[in-house]
Amino acid sequence: MKCLIVDDQASNRLLLKSVLDTLDHSSVQSDSVNQMFEVLDEDVKFDVIFLDYLMPDKDGDEAVILLEERGINIPIIIVTAMSNTKLATKFLTSGVTDYVLKPFNRDDIMSSLNKVEVMTLKKKYNDRLILKEKTASLGLLASGIGHEIGNPTAILTLALEMMKDFEEKRTSKQIEICLEQVNRITKIVETLSYFNRTKRRDDKFFVNDILENIINLFKMQYNNIDFKYSSDSEIQMFGSQSEVQQIIVIIVNNAIDSITSPKKVVEIELTKNNGRFSIFISDNGEGINEENKRKIFDTFFSTKGDKGTGLGLSICHQLIEKNHGDISFESTIGKGTTFEITFKGETSE
Repeated sequence: MKCLIVDDQASNRLLLKSVLDTLDHSSVQSDSVNQMFEVLDEDVKFDVIFLDYLMPDKDGDEAVILLEERGINIPIIIVTAMSNTKLATKFLTSGVTDYVLKPFNRDDIMSSLNKVEVMTLKKKYNDRLILKEKTASLGLLASGIGHEIGNPTAILTLALEMMKDFEEKRTSKQIEICLEQVNRITKIVETLSYFNRTKRRDDKFFVNDILENIINLFKMQYNNIDFKYSSDSEIQMFGSQSEVQQIIVIIVNNAIDSITSPKKVVEIELTKNNGRFSIFISDNGEGINEENKRKIFDTFFSTKGDKGTGLGLSICHQLIEKNHGDISFESTIGKGTTFEITFKGETSE
């Protein structure tokens, strides 16, 4: 774990750091709440904050409230010398994960860190459960939408095409605009249909071949983007080849859309790891802010305005779960984003 130690007393910080070192956890030190926020603004990813309750600039209560207001959801362990039942109850009902009494020992710290690990695992499980329920509901909704909108849209498209052939140029331009919007509706309906698909075909295939083909296709389409690909081995997986292709294409398209700088770079890396493998897709785009990070997989959430449907990453998440995989990401404002997709797979001998 990467820990942030916040305490105005240097001796306390050094003692806690030495204990964390023996438990193989790294740490960064801060001597005030204000400095803590400066460290957090650097976009360093921390797994837990050890926060001294009595600080000269702000106390633990104020610090916890400020963290919540800024949307910083990092587990907090309060460190205090005050042994008080009411205070302990207050800590554990205010969003604090645990508290440690001074003087503490190695076992105290280890026990609190174990609670953080359990809480983190529970949160991941609950988040995935909620997302599954949303996806299942969307599947039913998609089925109805596809039926109710699909047929009228087809008829409308045909009628507009016929009108375009007979109307004068000025009217024809307006019809073109209508056709563009109808095509947009059709695309949304087609995208929604992914949530309600039940038929699929699983086979064994080479992941490297899919990635190389996708990279080559994007290179032909975008000559102003530096596409990079690397792999440490030939990897096979059992699953739906078309679904894995769809996942990669969606994330690469999102990566391309996020880059605003003249020098555009998208990198795909394939690595193996003990019976599993990871596909890393990185870009040098604008990055994702903290507020959007919490909503990134939500259905219909998009940062692209009218250009996006907000369905791409929801589809990715569902298809990855169908193929027994996982997805995670790291992002830094102004530097870019990296998505990691993990599946079961085997190295080809």
